[in-house]
Amino acid sequence: MKMYKDEALRDNKMKCIYCRDILTYTSSTIEHKISKRNGGTDAKRNIQASCKNCNNTKGQLNHHEFIKIIHNKNPPTDLNHIKVWISYKLNIKTENVLNKFSKKFKIN
Repeated sequence: MKMYKDEALRDNKMKCIYCRDILTYTSSTIEHKISKRNGGTDAKRNIQASCKNCNNTKGQLNHHEFIKIIHNKNPPTDLNHIKVWISYKLNIKTENVLNKFSKKFKIN
């Protein structure tokens, strides 16, 4: 799968497929659109790049399931999906706060 990482990053214009954060080779991870647990393969068409936070939050969910959960303004009703939704929202807010703090106080 590592052989697809450069191409996946290029395809995503060096941005996380989910949160759109800028990715570098080291800050990114490659993942399965359809998880292996759900019958996905290591085929190139099933690989995409995301940030590590989004990939960890997504877990075993498929790409479309995760997109549906994270773009829903209201929390889902399924307990597992609620955990994913909260985790994603907290990661994004935390990253935004840290970025603003770093810029304001000129911290690298």
